[in-house]
Amino acid sequence: VDAVREENARFTPDREILSAIQTAYEVTPSTGAARTRPWPTPNNALQGECRRLSKARGWTLEKLREASALDPGTADKAEPAWFLRAMLKGDLVCVGTGVSKFTTAPLGDIADQLRLYEFVVPSAMSALEGKRKSDGEMSAHTLDNTGPRQNIVVEFDSGTPDEQAARHIWLSEFRKLRMVVFSGSKSLHGWYAAQGEADDRKFMEEAVRLGGDPKTWLKSQFVRLPNGQREDGTIQRVEFFDA
Repeated sequence: VDAVREENARFTPDREILSAIQTAYEVTPSTGAARTRPWPTPNNALQGECRRLSKARGWTLEKLREASALDPGTADKAEPAWFLRAMLKGDLVCVGTGVSKFTTAPLGDIADQLRLYEFVVPSAMSALEGKRKSDGEMSAHTLDNTGPRQNIVVEFDSGTPDEQAARHIWLSEFRKLRMVVFSGSKSLHGWYAAQGEADDRKFMEEAVRLGGDPKTWLKSQFVRLPNGQREDGTIQRVEFFDA
């Protein structure tokens, strides 16, 4: 074995080692500035392996529903505020009836109205308002007034409901799956427990390889409110819950 290692050994340039360190730490060593790493492209081989396993193990939307801590027949009757109290650590929430119609308020003040809302920031807010990056003006929905990341939401736009459910089951073997919300249209949004920025980023990259949309990585990004409703009245029902 040692002989094979010596034969296959090669000189590793300093720049290659430095590049590996830069990628690992996501900073530029000379300045310490944060680096923006591009998202990976969807991986057909990985998605194919997920489909293979899903067939072998019976990963379907019904299988996901059966694993829920809530009875699938009554889950859609739970109030949105009940889910938010379970999923968020903190009283301030940002919700919207549209992407440009939103408010940040104590959950208790708006709990009775939430059935009419469509969107929510999947982390508690740190203040009622923050500065917008675009113009510095104050707003109720900004990255500036979003608190620490509490959940990572993964959205799949492609595939059948069973195929999307299988991808969430696959990801749940790497990170705790806390909730799955039907968008009311064609996608299943999975809420996963956040653990720390570096590990969370690696997890999100795995989700993107499976076909997940990276836009939900933005901490302040609106996602579908559990058991809220779309503008057309369709309920964004909770398909799985295990907070």
